[in-house]
Amino acid sequence: MRVLVVDDSKFNRSRVVAAIAGDQYEIQEAVDGQDALDRLATFPADVICTDLLMPRLDGFGLMQELRNRRLTTPVIVLSADIQASSRDTCRDLGAVAFLNKPVAAEALRAAIEQAVSVGTAVTP
Repeated sequence: MRVLVVDDSKFNRSRVVAAIAGDQYEIQEAVDGQDALDRLATFPADVICTDLLMPRLDGFGLMQELRNRRLTTPVIVLSADIQASSRDTCRDLGAVAFLNKPVAAEALRAAIEQAVSVGTAVTP
């Protein structure tokens, strides 16, 4: 399974990668939404795990651009932003899950598996 991890913080990217590292995952990292879009051209991810607040193109912009390009890759948002309005916007833009940082490894793996297998929302 191919996972694209998008976060401007190298520390946060390494935590996510460490949480899901294993034989079943092929992982690439991107530093922001624009970098993620560039990487998708050569790395067709099965799921994208993205932060919201990043320079150049944030997580909201990334999800909007995925929609504009008619890409249906499931997106899991990983953010410390707990505002209901942010969660609502993410759902409106097609996110299948919203997990609070710091993300528990088990919750992240479960969200990835469910997002890829059923392609439906995995959090309320």
